[in-house]
Amino acid sequence: MKHDKTEKIISALLTNPTIKEAAKNLKIAESTLYNYLKDEDFKTKYNEAKSMILSQTALYLQSNTSKCASTIIKLMENEETPPTVRLNACKAAIEYSIKLTEITDILPRIEQLERSIY
Repeated sequence: MKHDKTEKIISALLTNPTIKEAAKNLKIAESTLYNYLKDEDFKTKYNEAKSMILSQTALYLQSNTSKCASTIIKLMENEETPPTVRLNACKAAIEYSIKLTEITDILPRIEQLERSIY
């Protein structure tokens, strides 16, 4: 039973923007949630759940990167698009390509350094 309660509390914390709202939806006192968050076992499970959500979100965004890039390029090239939107699309294309290049250049180097250390 405690496991189910823990799952419900974690779910509420992840789906509500504030602890106050999570407590309200769970119909428990805010202080109860803060007490849960002080518990190391609970914190570990909560952090694991947050990490899993972030990881899934990152994978979803990565799988749609080419669609995003295509949209940026379409906005940038469309003469009927307002100039400020086109300019912002150009800036986004440049900024994202620089970041992506940095990541793809730096990540292998970090991995190589880690291999050499261990």
